[in-house]
Amino acid sequence: MSVLLSLQSALWDAVTPGLRGVAVRFGEARIEGRMIYDHVPGPTDHEDCSLAETYVIADFPEEVAVSLDAVAAIPPESRSLLAEEMWVYLRKEPALPDLWRPHRRPAAGIAQRLVDTTEWSRYELMDGPVSEFGKVLSAFIANAPVDQWPALWATMESYVFSRDDIFSAAEPTLRVLLAALADGVDASAQLGILDLIFHIVHAASYRDDDLGARCVDEAATASWLLVREAVNGDQNVAASCIEILDIISPEYAELVRAARG
Repeated sequence: MSVLLSLQSALWDAVTPGLRGVAVRFGEARIEGRMIYDHVPGPTDHEDCSLAETYVIADFPEEVAVSLDAVAAIPPESRSLLAEEMWVYLRKEPALPDLWRPHRRPAAGIAQRLVDTTEWSRYELMDGPVSEFGKVLSAFIANAPVDQWPALWATMESYVFSRDDIFSAAEPTLRVLLAALADGVDASAQLGILDLIFHIVHAASYRDDDLGARCVDEAATASWLLVREAVNGDQNVAASCIEILDIISPEYAELVRAARG
């Protein structure tokens, strides 16, 4: 049975909306494939990948080594083939406008420098490989179009935070988010960043441990920044900033309310 036909059959019921493509390379006694997602793969994605791998294994003699991995290529990162790979499946995607490319300001902004210099492997997420999280966070703070924000938000929810809990990666993530606001971002990114800051500090405020206290203190030191954003921003931005300030600096929240009337 051909490798391509085997993989195409194995993908039945495994092609989800977040699957951008499936690539494979093979030799006489090996088959190596990648299921490429537009988000950090979660438990369901890894389960789909494992099941597809099992189906392929069943099609070939036991001396053929088969491996299929779930990996992330989060837009605007392009889908690309590795050496000797070919496409088995490729999702139709619109051409990305220049606006969609995460840009670094001249000499790179503070937020991007923090992303680049943070040792992400020291931290934990709820699920997904921490080693790839810096790339994910860079996409999140980039100036992406509004219609791409649901996909970007999915890379944070249930990874950095989940309902009323946070994971250790929330602490450096919070620093990056606050730095992104200080750098200056487009309106499309600003509300998403503020919303994520709120979820982190809200969950942190419920924790009776050092991680929770550090995250609340980290945000509190940037109260001035949130006041600036609230005073200069539109009604939605102001409401988001006040929501955060109510947790970390209630007195500043009242000042902003008074200033905005």
